[in-house]
Amino acid sequence: MAPSTSQVFQGVTLAEYGVLCQKAQAVGIAISGPSGQASKFGVQVGWSYEAATGNLTVTVLKDSFLMRAPAVQARIAALMLEATGIEASECS
Repeated sequence: MAPSTSQVFQGVTLAEYGVLCQKAQAVGIAISGPSGQASKFGVQVGWSYEAATGNLTVTVLKDSFLMRAPAVQARIAALMLEATGIEASECS
């Protein structure tokens, strides 16, 4: 299943993006560079970070039977809020 649900986080600094990458790597999700894709437990997520604008877009590309897209989005939003204090400005 490919839900293609996206969240946009605005005002993410390069330092905050670095912290997010470290947190992801600490739980076994390899993030390298400003854009890419990663998967774990049957869930595939794509991201794109634009340092010039501070926009981070995270898209659920594939969810699983046990981890539906809304649950994945909620976890991403909680991580962002905890790490940066930034809430998603858009969901589609």
